[in-house]
Amino acid sequence: MTDSIQIPLYRRFKNNHSQPGVKVAETTVDTEDAEELQKHIWRFRETKQPSNKFYAYRYITLSPGKSHPLYMHRAILGLNSPGPKGSNEVDHINGNGLDNRKANLRLLERRHNQHRDSYKGSTSKYRGVSWYKASGKWAACASLNQHRYYLGMYTDEKEAARVAAEWRAANMPYAFPQVID
Repeated sequence: MTDSIQIPLYRRFKNNHSQPGVKVAETTVDTEDAEELQKHIWRFRETKQPSNKFYAYRYITLSPGKSHPLYMHRAILGLNSPGPKGSNEVDHINGNGLDNRKANLRLLERRHNQHRDSYKGSTSKYRGVSWYKASGKWAACASLNQHRYYLGMYTDEKEAARVAAEWRAANMPYAFPQVID
């Protein structure tokens, strides 16, 4: 097992990429990557969609006058520029975007990485379950490769959640398993 250390992450000052700002979090990296990573000021970013996720990034200049964010997980895997549309994405296996140890990173096609998004409807606490007022039942559905699959209507919300979770397990191998309490 590789040793790991924590690297501080900062909230950036508006329009100032050279000052650290306020420390707000830390990211975990392998010791072997730390020396190179610590040469730079790393920022903290929270994404809002599809669900709150946290990442480490810094700005790089690709052309005069234009800076772009470089995410730490891409830098660690040697992908030192933003990927072209349709390129592979870096996946955090355990779902924690601040765990940047190499053992937790892998390349996935975008369509597989999207399996791991934890969308949930506004009417149910379970992913892939929605309440249909007209029928008075819970609908189980899933989306894969831009196609929506309707899996049935159920009187019990947990039963609809089980059906949706089983379908994802069979058809979306990279999706996080859902706990149905």
